[in-house]
Amino acid sequence: MVAQSAQSVVRFARSSRTGIAGAARSEAGRRRVHVHAALQRAGSGIRKKQIAFLGVDVYRVALDVDADAWRAERDSKGVSVDEAACKKVLTIDMLRDVDAKTFFSALEEALDPRIRGIATNMATAENDEGNFMAATAEAAEVAEEAAFDALSDLRSSLGDLKKGDQVKLTLETDGAVTVEAGTTDDLTASTVFQRALVATFTDEKAVSEEARASINKGLDAM
Repeated sequence: MVAQSAQSVVRFARSSRTGIAGAARSEAGRRRVHVHAALQRAGSGIRKKQIAFLGVDVYRVALDVDADAWRAERDSKGVSVDEAACKKVLTIDMLRDVDAKTFFSALEEALDPRIRGIATNMATAENDEGNFMAATAEAAEVAEEAAFDALSDLRSSLGDLKKGDQVKLTLETDGAVTVEAGTTDDLTASTVFQRALVATFTDEKAVSEEARASINKGLDAM
């Protein structure tokens, strides 16, 4: 019953708009000022697409992180990079032409289940006594909606991409997300969206095994 209740709350988030989420969207429209952090390249790899029997190179993705903050988070909390409270930058360099619809659809296919999974885990979390907390489920509801709003914002920010184009996503520790793809846009602030985005290239089901291996090896070596 607990899991069903939490999941119903999460589903409700996708069909309703809350004042809190609205405030997050409004805040995303304002340019934030962030403290500069020295970033270090963790690794990179190529995202391939299977066409017929051929593996076609689509883009190269790289992850840069605030190395000092990453080491502190990893060593003190034992968290993965998607959970770590440190500045991250994902850079995507296009290796072939891809229209906006195709590029976003592929990204959405990877992000959607990760967003849902993170939000459900948040909603079903128990306190120290092992009890389900309604406030926790409500917070997960708001967090999931903000993540899907950020995903929708990303769709609006992306146009057709040509070979040689670059898409840069800057993820700040306060949840702010900035995308640079010809123009610079602020997406709805969302730590859940950030986690899903980084996990897309670093978790066990990453869309590029080459990127996952390279990035995680680099993170371990920091």
